[in-house]
Amino acid sequence: MQYLQVFDNQRKHIVRLILNTDNTISYEYFKQTFPDATGLLEIDEDVYTSIPLDGNRNFAHNWNNDLIYDLIYAKSSNNRVPTSSMTYKDKIWAWMGVVGSENFLTLF
Repeated sequence: MQYLQVFDNQRKHIVRLILNTDNTISYEYFKQTFPDATGLLEIDEDVYTSIPLDGNRNFAHNWNNDLIYDLIYAKSSNNRVPTSSMTYKDKIWAWMGVVGSENFLTLF
């Protein structure tokens, strides 16, 4: 089973979207998972790529398993402002730093 990892900025966690057998994600499935989002964004080497829909209303792309994709929201305040290209490991470490900072301080 192939999947794509997407950072959900509203819930502050990573969600896996299951890819269709033709390596696409249906827009209907996408909207069921992220009702407030309007699209997907790939950030790689500080290049921002909005993933387009194909003629069948599917997200069709050459997906990179090493990246975590971001959501695009119509309301700009919901969009995350990425500062640089972040791989899965980068985002996990950043997330762990935020979540663990309070707990870390209480240990000492």
